[in-house]
Amino acid sequence: MYQFIRVDEYSRIKTAKKKSMHCIALECERKPGYTGHIHNPRKAVLVYGEPVTKIVKNLCAVAEESKVGQRKLPKNRRILLSGIASYPISVTELGGTKETLRNKNFRKWLDLTKDFLRKEYGQSLRSIILHLDEEYPHIHFYCHEEPDDRGRLALDSIHPGISAERKCMENTKAAKRQAFKNGLRSFSDRYYDSVSEKFSHMRRGPQPKTRLPYKVAKMIQTINKDRERKFYLMKNKLYKKEAELIEKEIKIEEKMYDHELEIASLRKKLSEREALISEMKNIYSKTKKRLENAQDLRG
Repeated sequence: MYQFIRVDEYSRIKTAKKKSMHCIALECERKPGYTGHIHNPRKAVLVYGEPVTKIVKNLCAVAEESKVGQRKLPKNRRILLSGIASYPISVTELGGTKETLRNKNFRKWLDLTKDFLRKEYGQSLRSIILHLDEEYPHIHFYCHEEPDDRGRLALDSIHPGISAERKCMENTKAAKRQAFKNGLRSFSDRYYDSVSEKFSHMRRGPQPKTRLPYKVAKMIQTINKDRERKFYLMKNKLYKKEAELIEKEIKIEEKMYDHELEIASLRKKLSEREALISEMKNIYSKTKKRLENAQDLRG
């Protein structure tokens, strides 16, 4: 069993990659129209703080007054930190919703996770919501800062990745990016030490496959595309040949049919001629007999 915890940031408006914080709040509280991915939605359980919709509403009001320099805070600025922590035993294995809430290990995990988040975020932790209507029981937590002395609203001090990135002394993109990743890893390590280790939940899941170097991956992709193109060309040629063979087969069948009709016609004519010859033979035979009878009478 592996631990699962992650954080993400949201803004007041929907972007190309992320939902708006209004949307995730309504989804979290299982409001009608926002539970399409849930087979059997159940009411969310408020574990700590206030309802998410109330927090988002208040944060939006604060954001309207917040400024960046002399300008208003952009609506696409990410100002709400949202996270999820999941218990690695399914609701079904725990015996259902009611039994999950009664389970001692789960209750202990929930309490320790709540304590960890309160210690990690302090007053910035605004809400913890428990969901039991998906495969694994899990919590969503929500945090945001208060505006600083200049009226600026950001996530610099509470997002583990952004906080580490800001503290990075090297002014290169690669170094900043690495600092961001290290900050998130440290956050997961702290969660493991405070919570997961006590339940023998492993820190890391199965390691992802090692990535190939970009040039090698690109070369393989080109080869595969070339093979695919040749395959389709060959397939099209085969289709064309098959179509030609079918067309020839149809023409042969048509000719055979015409020949059969012609043979049938010739057989009919032959039959008619044979009947005519037979009739003429009968007439000849009768005529000959009459002549012979006539000669006998004269004699």
